[in-house]
Amino acid sequence: MKITHALTQELLQEKAAEELSIELRKADGTSLLLLLSAGSALSFLSKVSIPTTTSHITVGVLDERHSATEQENNFFTLSKTEFYKTLIARGSQSIATNTRLESVEALALKMENSWKLWQEKNPQGLIIATLGMGSDGHTSGIMPYPEDAGMFEILFEDNRRYVVGYDARGKHPIPLRATVTVPFLKNNVNVAITYISGNEKQNAYERLIAVSGSLAETPARIFRKMQNVHLFTTITTHQ
Repeated sequence: MKITHALTQELLQEKAAEELSIELRKADGTSLLLLLSAGSALSFLSKVSIPTTTSHITVGVLDERHSATEQENNFFTLSKTEFYKTLIARGSQSIATNTRLESVEALALKMENSWKLWQEKNPQGLIIATLGMGSDGHTSGIMPYPEDAGMFEILFEDNRRYVVGYDARGKHPIPLRATVTVPFLKNNVNVAITYISGNEKQNAYERLIAVSGSLAETPARIFRKMQNVHLFTTITTHQ
């Protein structure tokens, strides 16, 4: 995991955007699945240099909120960004998440099957993801369960699943989530751009970079086990 610090959020956005721009250029001509997180991880996309032709790129979200309110859904938010609109205008395909499906489990299965189908069609393809971290240490829709590590393992560490649908009641105000699993992040994502800013995340960040700790307490510690992670942050550690 390579960590890059910046003094201001604006400079951080520029550095993260530059890294994603580099990775997009390196993947030119290679089938690419670009899976994006919502929240602060969307903030630097407006500064990314997008290739002229993006027909080799398929774009989607890592985590979706199963809500009847369209504005609460992550793909809807992504679709309104200039980054997404430019990708589509230049030839990209998208994996839209249909939150009108009858259950969050059905939504998770649809997302999972879409990713598996992409892999079947593109066995030599690359997967790039953007990820953030909440003040509680969650990443994407993988919420912490320090009080029940067994539940965390059941929900998020099943090697057979790419996406899990579950009820995060008590963890998030929009509880029904279809989110990427830990094994998919670890085994399938080739490159990750992770973006963390905000003093309120200091404690979670220190748990993330600590030598020891658990995923159940700080899910973002999965960054440490992924293949190629570029972490950008404004937070300085007290360690």
